[in-house]
Amino acid sequence: MAKNSALGGGFGDQPIEDNSATYFFELQNPNGQGQNLPPLISPNNGNIVQPRAITVGGIAATWDDGLTNGGTAASRVDEAGTPSTDWIKFNFAPIAAGFDQPGMEGPHPVMISFPGGGGTERVYSTILPLIYQP
Repeated sequence: MAKNSALGGGFGDQPIEDNSATYFFELQNPNGQGQNLPPLISPNNGNIVQPRAITVGGIAATWDDGLTNGGTAASRVDEAGTPSTDWIKFNFAPIAAGFDQPGMEGPHPVMISFPGGGGTERVYSTILPLIYQP
């Protein structure tokens, strides 16, 4: 017990369970500013266009920042795993976000930001919001 405390404690605690799930959502095109979805690969510099941020109801989600076998962003695929500018794939833990509490089921807007020209940001929403259903 003294060693546990000396090392900062927490070694006997139960591990926190990761209740995240993978979600696929179709993006609104164009966005509220009339901007079309960015390409999978920038025609200007050949860079792979990855999201900068994904939020659900204002809470950060995570995504695979790796690449598909075809060399495009792993987060920009449809449910079949096909690269697509119109879809986003991400992981989110709705229970950790409190969406399992009465009255908190949603709808929760899903927002995705991508890099824009000149260091700007382009923000898109999904066509449908996330509604938590246990």
